[in-house]
Amino acid sequence: MDNACAAFAKNTFFDASQLSSEHRIMLVKKGSAKYTLNDMDFHTFEGELLMVPANYIIHVNGHSHDFNARLLSFRFSDMADAGVVGYYVVKLRLGYAEHQVFESFFQMMDLVLRSPTADKCDFQYLVLSMLFRIRDLNAAYNGQQVPAVCNRRGLVFTQFMKLISSSDPIPRSVTAYADRLCVTSNYLSVCVKEYSGRTVMEWVNLKTLSQIKTLLLNPKNFTVNEIAEQLDFSSATQMIRLFKKLSNGFTPLEYRKVKMK
Repeated sequence: MDNACAAFAKNTFFDASQLSSEHRIMLVKKGSAKYTLNDMDFHTFEGELLMVPANYIIHVNGHSHDFNARLLSFRFSDMADAGVVGYYVVKLRLGYAEHQVFESFFQMMDLVLRSPTADKCDFQYLVLSMLFRIRDLNAAYNGQQVPAVCNRRGLVFTQFMKLISSSDPIPRSVTAYADRLCVTSNYLSVCVKEYSGRTVMEWVNLKTLSQIKTLLLNPKNFTVNEIAEQLDFSSATQMIRLFKKLSNGFTPLEYRKVKMK
């Protein structure tokens, strides 16, 4: 099977702190684990499922001695097109029956990956089925309707999220994204707010903050000036000012000192 599709890997979630380029799903079978995901703390326990979209900074804060989990990592381009991955961390407390359903998904993935006749589509269909179930369960638990992405606004939102998920330096204005998507700034703002509950600039700031933090923790030990240049800031001062605003007053170097202890 194509290695790009056979993305089922043991211990995928326990890498060193990093900006993940893949989507991650973890089904906790026993014990517990602690993570910081984009500066939000999560403590997962037996019977829970955690889904983390790509482009989240993952810090591992430890796990119990008896921790045991099923782990899945993937980055299919059609997942974003299907509109089922989402852009938020999803944490679900599963009942026994639902836990068994997800365990069955993982068992089938094991079989597919070991099969000499299986192909890319077999694995994709299983992952898509799992994602649809996660999406629907999450919506039901939160008393929400699942928004359709097949209309014009949904498609604009999906395309915006593809741009914001790029690893390249991102423009920091609504107009820049609107121009790329051939829509007005107002229309883009309406689409993004409707489908995510956040504004365009909230997404831009979150991604910018993630990029700065990732470079601050890079083993190459980039200077603040080098980071500002890589991310197309007009000056290091501009970047520091934005970072402090988004990080509860921390400067970039203060953040690095705390995280590198």
